Amino acid sequence: MNNIGMNIDIATIVISRNNKDSKVNIDKNGKSVFTVPPGVYNLKIIVDDETVAIQELEIRSDKTLDILTKQGSFIHTFVFLIAIFSVVGIFVFMFLKRKINLV
Repeated sequence: MNNIGMNIDIATIVISRNNKDSKVNIDKNGKSVFTVPPGVYNLKIIVDDETVAIQELEIRSDKTLDILTKQGSFIHTFVFLIAIFSVVGIFVFMFLKRKINLV
């Protein structure tokens, strides 16, 4: 999941132990399945060649794991930028309207 709890649909999970790596891609639902023997592993999630999550985990039996990453949401960034541009546009409009009314 990204930092707001939405599933990541394009990423690679790298799980490593004793300098041996195994990679698998995350499916469109943000899920992936590994079958590994019990032990301590390092888990890394990579999105667009950037590591967005690192976690050490100990596997003793079947385990389901939800991982929260630092990857941001594009939609929230886009909405924030639209809001900023709207506020700036409103202030420019009010300034120009006031300037026209004074003339």
